[in-house]
Amino acid sequence: MAKVGLVSVDLHGADDAVTLPEALGASVVAGFAMLLTWTIASALSGRGFWTPLQLAAAALAGPGALLAGAGSAATGIALQLGFSIAWGVLYASMLWSVRQRWRGGVLVGLAYGGALFFVMVEVIAPWGDPTLLTQAPSLQLLLANLVYGAVLGLWMPVRRATAPRPHLVTVSRSSPRE
Repeated sequence: MAKVGLVSVDLHGADDAVTLPEALGASVVAGFAMLLTWTIASALSGRGFWTPLQLAAAALAGPGALLAGAGSAATGIALQLGFSIAWGVLYASMLWSVRQRWRGGVLVGLAYGGALFFVMVEVIAPWGDPTLLTQAPSLQLLLANLVYGAVLGLWMPVRRATAPRPHLVTVSRSSPRE
């Protein structure tokens, strides 16, 4: 709040709530960043670029997804983005502080990504995609989840810094004694 003479002016927008489209957008961007990280890490390790997507598809198709072609990869992308959206909306509803700063966003996002790695490896994958656990290197999964969290955590500070914001002016009169 800036004080000009006897008048205080608030140039910050009144409505800083995170909207569902913002949460969805952040989730999709973070999900693609995660997929790209995981597929590149897989390719660099000699396991193949499409292997992570086929491993994700194994949740529906079983181990045969590793032998399938582009359809399996497309299924893997859809599943991965579905999970990314669900986890991203949960993040936005629980942890997204609109006043979050760059460093805080990265740290909270990394912690969230690490927690997701633990939940996926210890709870969800053993039940829903055991092929993922036996075939995917844990370090690649951890790295991909950390990238997801970091991108998710940075989305709001970046969006707030780059988006045009309507400025609401609040005028309040102060007494001359102040």
